[in-house]
Amino acid sequence: MHPDITVLIPTQDRHAKLSRILKYLDGSGLKIKVFDSTADSFEKLNDFPGIEYEHLPGKELFIKNHDAVQSVKTKFTVFCADDDFIIPDGVKHCTEFLEENHDYSCAQGNYISHRLVNRSVVYKPIYLNFIDANINMTSAADRLVSYFSNYIQLFYAVHRADSIKRVFSEGINKIKNYNLMELLVAGLSIINGKYKTIPVFYSSRESGTPSSSNETDSLEEISTSEKYKSEYASFLNSFAINLAEVDKVEPQVAAGIIQKALQIYVERTMQRNTLTSGKSGDNANLRTAVKKIPYLGKQVLSKYDNTLGIKNLQKEGEQQVEGLEGFPFDKTRNQAALNKIKELIKEIPIRE
Repeated sequence: MHPDITVLIPTQDRHAKLSRILKYLDGSGLKIKVFDSTADSFEKLNDFPGIEYEHLPGKELFIKNHDAVQSVKTKFTVFCADDDFIIPDGVKHCTEFLEENHDYSCAQGNYISHRLVNRSVVYKPIYLNFIDANINMTSAADRLVSYFSNYIQLFYAVHRADSIKRVFSEGINKIKNYNLMELLVAGLSIINGKYKTIPVFYSSRESGTPSSSNETDSLEEISTSEKYKSEYASFLNSFAINLAEVDKVEPQVAAGIIQKALQIYVERTMQRNTLTSGKSGDNANLRTAVKKIPYLGKQVLSKYDNTLGIKNLQKEGEQQVEGLEGFPFDKTRNQAALNKIKELIKEIPIRE
């Protein structure tokens, strides 16, 4: 029996990648809907019978995503980026968990990232801070503070359709910044219910390519910018109204809790960026010295980072999750899903 879920794939100007994810999901039994804002329609649609396709040239991202969510007729739904791979078995486990736990609004499993380097696919585990996460406090305020203290995106989690529809209705015509949209989806989902990371292989995300989230301003910049004043006020108001309603508190109290949670998020984000912005100790000194070599220094570092550097990170990542459930690095588990991903990446080495 197939899970009662719709996979939503928004896309624009990346039909080769769209073909790749559709080829991966072909035969999964999952209901799939594509929302394409590319100027030209998808030429290979006939290669994928059963896919629901809407051509929406030029449609704004948030409105497109809102309309996609509102079109869902199944009990659950999940977004899949056109350059990622969502694992059907992982989706099934998440829907089963939500079926059995009605006070949870969303769930997802473990992620890896993938990248094609010199015809080899390299990968590593990501979002390690949320392995086995279970945000199960009764109070929505407690859930929100806990969640923003250890943030992970929930945009690509499996959501209850009725919950995520309410979330997107809150932001329509108000929120256009991608970071605010992602934070609004995550925060309101946590207010609506509890969250769980299931120990299953759930998704592989493409790294090394631009995304909407890293082409926009950060929350710290947004919160102090005149440019975003109205949009940010709507963002905060949506949070406060929903938290006040769920926890039965005054709007002013809810607004204070929201400010606390977001301040924690900004502080933790800055800490993580500081830790990952460069290497430490002797390695940092060595990189600095190499970088100063005339003409060749930067080339040497770039070549290292894109070959041995990436493979070393892969090895370190595998060691970090060795023995844990829900990752595809153990040859006895999840190998079929990973092998299929690797074959498609090599078959369609896309640089869009």
